[in-house]
Amino acid sequence: MYRVAVCDDNREFLELTEAKIRWYCLERQLKIVLECFEDSDTLAERIEERKGFDAYILDIEMPNLSGMELAEIIEQYSGDGYIIYLTSYEQYAVKACNVNVLNYVLKDQMENEFPAALNRLFDRLDRSRDEKTYIICNKRKYIKIAHRDIIYIYKDQKNAVFVLTGAGKEWDRSTLQEVYQKLDSADMYMLDRGIILNLSHVRKIVDGKIVMTDGYELTSSPNHINGLKEYLITHLGDLV
Repeated sequence: MYRVAVCDDNREFLELTEAKIRWYCLERQLKIVLECFEDSDTLAERIEERKGFDAYILDIEMPNLSGMELAEIIEQYSGDGYIIYLTSYEQYAVKACNVNVLNYVLKDQMENEFPAALNRLFDRLDRSRDEKTYIICNKRKYIKIAHRDIIYIYKDQKNAVFVLTGAGKEWDRSTLQEVYQKLDSADMYMLDRGIILNLSHVRKIVDGKIVMTDGYELTSSPNHINGLKEYLITHLGDLV
């Protein structure tokens, strides 16, 4: 699941862009969290609060902050996040090469060029997801764990225990909150103070139990279970 932001001060074009992205992802069965912003300041505030996105589709000329200025904020506070500029103006193309821009698409060429830009974006995101890792490093061991291999993590006294695909387990002497911050991934969900879930490994929720990959079943309080359901419905159910 990837988080994608679209920012354009033209409401009509913003809605058009949103519709095209949703249709693209629906056809390819891609799950994303898609958020749209008419105000570039509002998006900037989200980024500065360390609530950034995996990808940004930005207009360039906007009131308050331009798309170029947003790119600088993304670099300062996130350090990553792919950018596609979707604009009416050709003159910024050279300058855009100096920031982390994946594609530069003119609005009047959107019909032909935007699908190819999305192809490139999701290809890069898929490759970067495969490369995301969590590192356990202490005096006794150095272990690199791929995010995709983490099913869930639970607290065991002063340790965080990683339950991995293939019945593997690893221990890190850290609090769950420290682990959660280091993971820094939209796929990871803090169920309660004792469990972190990898949402990509959630298979179903039934009879108050969370069934995970490899047959693991987890329980929590009804409030936490309902919170997870609401999160999944909000971020997956009504999205693509």
